[in-house]
Amino acid sequence: MNLTPLTVEEITKYMDSLPNWKIKNNALEKTFQLHTFEAAMDFTFDVSKIAQKLRHHPLINNRELNVEFRITTFDAGNKVTMYDIELAKGIEELWNSKYL
Repeated sequence: MNLTPLTVEEITKYMDSLPNWKIKNNALEKTFQLHTFEAAMDFTFDVSKIAQKLRHHPLINNRELNVEFRITTFDAGNKVTMYDIELAKGIEELWNSKYL
């Protein structure tokens, strides 16, 4: 994958596979709500494994039952790249397979 920033039009093409993700301030953002604090922490830990595998780390904010993600590529000037799309897809697949 390369670090070329994607245009809004290019990002929009991927949004169908990323339900409820938002494009905000040059980043992909989404909040997931879980049923317990423990589940929220488990989800965060599972996402950390995906992020480490991709070598791309999101901003994660845990607030009780909510886990918020903000994904952007620092090395591309804090713009959205394919690294961000791939990480968001990985988070979405994890959510759908284990936490939905």
